[in-house]
Amino acid sequence: MVQSSFRLQTSDLRLRSDMGNFYAVPADNRDLNYDKYFKEGDTKRATIEEFNSDNTYRLNLEETKAKIASLEYIQNELNGIPNLV
Repeated sequence: MVQSSFRLQTSDLRLRSDMGNFYAVPADNRDLNYDKYFKEGDTKRATIEEFNSDNTYRLNLEETKAKIASLEYIQNELNGIPNLV
């Protein structure tokens, strides 16, 4: 009898069957054809540009100050109203 040992991943532990001296783990029969995700999948999703600071409107200094001043927390502080922390 050939003995080999390996570690089971957590996902495999759920599926195992205790056979006494060994564990029986069912084969992973998932389709590993990644073409349907990278070539045939949702083509619109691939063309969506990610959101980052280079492709969005950035506030200038005055707009930033106005935005911060409009925050409820800042207004409370300026008006002597305690803020819950």
